[in-house]
Amino acid sequence: MWVRSATAGGLATSALLGVDYALSQLDLAPFFPLDVAQAGIKLTPGFVATQGIDALGSGAKVLAEATALLVVVLGGAAIGAFAARWQVQRSWSNVMALAAVALALVAGAQLVAGTLPDAISLGVLAVSFVGWGRSISKSWPTRLSAARWECAAPCRSRWWRSRRGASTWPGSYARSRYRAW
Repeated sequence: MWVRSATAGGLATSALLGVDYALSQLDLAPFFPLDVAQAGIKLTPGFVATQGIDALGSGAKVLAEATALLVVVLGGAAIGAFAARWQVQRSWSNVMALAAVALALVAGAQLVAGTLPDAISLGVLAVSFVGWGRSISKSWPTRLSAARWECAAPCRSRWWRSRRGASTWPGSYARSRYRAW
């Protein structure tokens, strides 16, 4: 279950990056993974950054940006796995809390990088994070899905089906009883 949620988290984050890149091309919002990369460069000790730049040349910037993109996507996958592991329920309050935490982390990275945008850009980012959180929440378990699994589990037994007066053909009782699946 958590693997599916981690995959959904990574894919939703990739979609968020695509939307954010399009918004940055329209000058509506900053492309926040570049701000994460800039914050990582600023937090790196000076001699390490200097040696890395000397060794890699112009590839150092590409490596830093690719690493920041990978960190952001893996962070989204980790959030999806966390939500599945702790069985976070799908609700707007959880989505809004997730969006607020993500926005606070991005604003913190932008503050460290010195690239904190204006309020309108942060508002656009907040709206995109709410959509991202809602798309991740689609993979979270719900109480209804857990209840359906508990109801369907006894139906898998041949003995249980025969006691309920149903056909003993595998799956016939479950299909007739739970057509909504």
